Amino acid sequence: GEIKSAVRNWEYVGLAFLDATTTDDKAFGWLAKQKIAALTNLKNREAELANMKESKDIPKPIPELLAWEGVHLEALEDYAAARERWTRLKDQFHKDLDARNFCVMASVKLGELKDKGPTNDEAIREARRRILEASAKTWEDLIKKNTPESRRLAGQLASDVAHLYGDSTDDVIKKIAEEALACLQKLRQ
Repeated sequence: GEIKSAVRNWEYVGLAFLDATTTDDKAFGWLAKQKIAALTNLKNREAELANMKESKDIPKPIPELLAWEGVHLEALEDYAAARERWTRLKDQFHKDLDARNFCVMASVKLGELKDKGPTNDEAIREARRRILEASAKTWEDLIKKNTPESRRLAGQLASDVAHLYGDSTDDVIKKIAEEALACLQKLRQ
């Protein structure tokens, strides 16, 4: 989860091999170059995930979907659910080379979220309910403004809530997720 340290290590160990004489040694240098680029691009990739606001933009590959969910749960300040998604991503895909950058992102995010939000089940449930009730009020207020921008923002928020909480077993949370779906249908009319 220490991105700067990893970049420094790859720079120190790998870049020296770019000027090597053998192809095998040069390959290690090229690998280092790729790793450095991937690691330095993680913040940009996180920003891209945060900007995927429309339901059509939601990623399909599971590692990217879990990262998208983690980023959007953090934006809603549901840190417990964000930690759960980042942990699941890291645990499920740590051996998948194609998902490696998302696993590194998950490690970083887990470190950032370690001390944020409640940790016991009842406090998490109450905090989540408060977050979602506030989200519902926000999208209702945005709809009342009735501008193209406010309707777009209301739709994005409702879409996030519907997607992220639609399968909840908590009756209150499930009801708010259903209200989010109804909001989306109303906005499409």
